[in-house]
Amino acid sequence: MPRRSIRLAVVAVLAFAVCQAGPAALAQSSSVQEIVVRPGHAANPNAELRTATVAYADLDLNRDAGALVMLQRIRSAAKRVCEPEPTTLAERSAYRICYDSALSDALSGLHNPRVSALYASGA
Repeated sequence: MPRRSIRLAVVAVLAFAVCQAGPAALAQSSSVQEIVVRPGHAANPNAELRTATVAYADLDLNRDAGALVMLQRIRSAAKRVCEPEPTTLAERSAYRICYDSALSDALSGLHNPRVSALYASGA
């Protein structure tokens, strides 16, 4: 099995666990310091469903600097799960819905007021 297939299988298992346990269960656990970002609405319904794991064990989310890095990681993950970047107006709309919902769901699952406040402030 190619390495990419194994990685996708692992991500699929993690995504299933998140769906079963809910993102709050992962974010609240003291031993797990990662969240799974997935599109709420696929930009292309025929495309493969992608997920991205965002780790934050190396960040202090109680400080603005760490929270800002986490927000950037979540944004990057949301872009990856909603790829490809749009080229037409119709694709832009679907991509924006995918991106916004992936970002919103990840922030809700993280349950971190500092990261959420930075996002709300437009940081």
